[in-house]
Amino acid sequence: MTLALRGFLPILAAVVLSFGAGTIGLSHAASGDVPAVKPATTAETPAPVVKPAVPTEKPAAATEKAAPAAKPAVATEKVAPAAKPAKKAPAVVAGPKKFDHGQVYLLRGLANIWSRGLDKFGEQLEANGVRWSIHNHRKWKELGAEAAENYKKDKTFGPIIIVGHSLGADAAILMAEEIGDAGVPVRLLITFDGVARQNAVVSKVSNNVIEVLNFYKSGGWGRELLPAKGFKRKIDNVDMQGQKNVGHLNIEKDPELQARVLALILATLNEKPVRSAKN
Repeated sequence: MTLALRGFLPILAAVVLSFGAGTIGLSHAASGDVPAVKPATTAETPAPVVKPAVPTEKPAAATEKAAPAAKPAVATEKVAPAAKPAKKAPAVVAGPKKFDHGQVYLLRGLANIWSRGLDKFGEQLEANGVRWSIHNHRKWKELGAEAAENYKKDKTFGPIIIVGHSLGADAAILMAEEIGDAGVPVRLLITFDGVARQNAVVSKVSNNVIEVLNFYKSGGWGRELLPAKGFKRKIDNVDMQGQKNVGHLNIEKDPELQARVLALILATLNEKPVRSAKN
């Protein structure tokens, strides 16, 4: 019995130790699992907090909906048509009414190659609705006869206006006299630096001319114009001697002089009543 018990005791002790070790192992495993699970549960539990992200996206949708607020920019562009009246304004200045009366003759100087400032001036007349034509100075006689005939046939042909430069200025005076010989008035005679200073006939304006504007440069080719017998109207002689940048070859191109002449012609054509074949 004693031997048998001694033999059994080690076995029993091993079993007890084995059982205890297993119990301890299970206990530790259990205690280890619980905390392990709880943290996981704790980590997952805050996850729902992510839900506020949904409201965060909703404002984004609101932000997108707010985009229509940019529509005023479109309205601003639509306002642009309001500027159209401003575009019409220059048209009134650049293209005024077309005159249905009056005729302006422009006479160039030597060889029909000088006096090109008159060509540019003709474009200004065109832009302002004025009837005009340009010719070489040598045609003054036939032009005078033509103007007188047209004036008598068409009451809207007048007033007759003649503008000339250099030899064209001399021709303008002779043309006005030719028209006067037919009993027809010349409303306005404008000359730029005529050259026949020694010719008394060309230097005198016939009495059928109503108004004269003469630009000249003393000490050179130009000269004052004088009234012929019976002339009782107005002669305005303008000496350009003080203008160093103005000479015989460019006097008719001077912008200020052209502006003055244009204003005078327009004022003449706007006179009421309009002078015609009846008067």
